[in-house]
Amino acid sequence: MQYQIVEANSQATIYLTGKLYLQDIEQLRCDLVQALEKGSKWLTVNLAGVTYIDSSGLSLFVMLHKCAEQLHGGLTLLGAHGMVQEIFKRTRLDTLLSIR
Repeated sequence: MQYQIVEANSQATIYLTGKLYLQDIEQLRCDLVQALEKGSKWLTVNLAGVTYIDSSGLSLFVMLHKCAEQLHGGLTLLGAHGMVQEIFKRTRLDTLLSIR
């Protein structure tokens, strides 16, 4: 998995590519929590390049959603497709998270 974080004002956009597994989560989580701490309370995650997410990735998005809401911000997931979109539907996280 590869990612890029672009921060501007109170917004951070995260571009993810590849497969999101447990071993990838810790550094990504640290970088995103750091973005929240620096004032980026609105997070947008572009999933267009992601082909798979395991349960640790789903947990990361739930945690980010809660953290952003506590800061009176939010989390939006964009571009989920194929298996990734299906995983969100099967786990019913599409009813909790903002997925477009």
